[in-house]
Amino acid sequence: RDGRRAGLRSGRRRPERRPARRHHGTPGSRLFAAVCGPTATEAGVRLVVPDRPGYGKSSPPPRGWSLGDWQTDVRELLATEGTTTEPTGGDAADENGDARSAGVPHVGFSGGGPFALAAAGPDDRVGLVSTVVPPAETGLARLAAVPFAVRLLFRLSKPLAR
Repeated sequence: RDGRRAGLRSGRRRPERRPARRHHGTPGSRLFAAVCGPTATEAGVRLVVPDRPGYGKSSPPPRGWSLGDWQTDVRELLATEGTTTEPTGGDAADENGDARSAGVPHVGFSGGGPFALAAAGPDDRVGLVSTVVPPAETGLARLAAVPFAVRLLFRLSKPLAR
């Protein structure tokens, strides 16, 4: 809706696999799904992992963005990507065509804990929320707004540090 890029990783849809939204820690990205994907599949779960603003393939958050905007961002991303979910494992939308998520579990770890809580609707379940990183809009969260050139320098420094 506002021109931002967003990354998402989702397991293959199968009726027997219950969807769960996974909110990555700080730092992290949708690629965390690759780490827990096989275990989730064995447990009959399909992970749906969006990149938070400024992480992975997602654009930095726009000026004025707050944690309270995350639920709308997640719903719009899932609707755009065609991965809207409901507890039965099927894809669904409400009577207005909007993504329906009632009862879909949200799982957050570390800095993803506050995002799991923010994304959950009144009928959703939230589990395994562990906030190791403070949820404040300061500190590490500000790194998401660092200009591209500085972020690129951090990426280039990684191989040199070895």
